[in-house]
Amino acid sequence: MSTGSMEGARRALSVAWMLALREWRALLRQSRMAAVWPLVQPLAYTALLVALRPMFGMGAAGDPLRFGVFVFIGFILWQSWFEVMRAEMDAIRRNKGLMSRGELGVGTLVLSTALAAAIQLVPRLLVGLAAAVFVLGADLPALLMLVGFGIATLVNGAVIGALLQPFSTLSPDLGKTIQSFALALIITGMVFIPPPEDPGTVMKAAFALNPMGMLLNAARAPAMGVPLLAPAATGFWLVFTLVGAALVPALGRRVLPIVVERLGN
Repeated sequence: MSTGSMEGARRALSVAWMLALREWRALLRQSRMAAVWPLVQPLAYTALLVALRPMFGMGAAGDPLRFGVFVFIGFILWQSWFEVMRAEMDAIRRNKGLMSRGELGVGTLVLSTALAAAIQLVPRLLVGLAAAVFVLGADLPALLMLVGFGIATLVNGAVIGALLQPFSTLSPDLGKTIQSFALALIITGMVFIPPPEDPGTVMKAAFALNPMGMLLNAARAPAMGVPLLAPAATGFWLVFTLVGAALVPALGRRVLPIVVERLGN
């Protein structure tokens, strides 16, 4: 990599981080609860679902602490995936002025939104790691899988949101459709419901088509001490995430200027 390319990458990272911090500070100015809400919400949902665990069956009622860790890790990774996807879909509208003046590149825009979501993921993931150690007795490889695929889950949401960005910006109804569809992904992703020991062919197929569910399963399964449901599909979605992250800036340079121009009109 040339010196100019390295300097450009460093500058883009610096601008992306500055924008992410600006967004986080804006949330803090709006509400003091913004600093603790990323943890309060998943903990509250976990407590509620643990209390209702007999309704879920499939082993959920056996050990409340183990089920609580299962739910908490599932909730924080699903929430981070969904939040960053929606944030990427709305990123152009929030930064239309900078984009139209050429002061903000596509890669920097996507990266800044992902970093803002990562700020909220960090405390959630730290609590999840502590719970995996003290409740599940997870070893170091399992913890590394939780961190690695937890980050991959967030990046996957950012990539999908960035690819949908032009369509959602020009069609506001798409956001509502995606939100409804994302709720269905909770079920096929086994976010709150432990999968059966021997899922059928249809369930495995539905699970394999869910990118968030596959990456979530890879993050959580080693700590829970259970095998992956569909290793091949997990590998596919991981490759999709990495390739998508590499292609988004190039695709955006071609598409987003047209979108920004249409928004201006």
